[in-house]
Amino acid sequence: LTMRLYRPLDKKYLVRITQQFNPPTHYGVDYSCVLGTPLYSPAAGKVYHHEQPNGFGRYVRIETPGGGYIYLAHLWDWIGASGRAVKPGSLVGWSGNSGRSTGPHLHFEVRYGENDYRATVNPLLWLPPFDGYGTLAGRVTLPDGGPAVEARLLVFRSGSTVPVRDVVTY
Repeated sequence: LTMRLYRPLDKKYLVRITQQFNPPTHYGVDYSCVLGTPLYSPAAGKVYHHEQPNGFGRYVRIETPGGGYIYLAHLWDWIGASGRAVKPGSLVGWSGNSGRSTGPHLHFEVRYGENDYRATVNPLLWLPPFDGYGTLAGRVTLPDGGPAVEARLLVFRSGSTVPVRDVVTY
């Protein structure tokens, strides 16, 4: 991925991350937030408006010059004309509960190279972490060099015996 992403919402509106990137069951990151939270473009590109009543609901897709397709879904509403150019940090809409959704949140999904869910990448790896948080990225491989798929990883704070994260590789 050759683009730098910016946060699609301000931390003061974030309640918590309710769903992590976990293919093949979930291809994005869900941020629980208050209905009507301002949402911003994570990258420069062109923004397009769409509706998918039984899925993403009301959503925007931002197409970047570098081959990225960024989705902000389950919106209450969007702003501006479809097809307009946006800069990182441009207001593109407000969080909602449209489509297949159990409560107000933002579904944040990034596809790279082609506009297909199989080209989805974990957006948290290209975002600066919120203050007081971090991102741990790495590759877990088997002895033959191949990827270790569905390997369980426990993350500990230095000197602690209690894991702070229990994750599975994908």
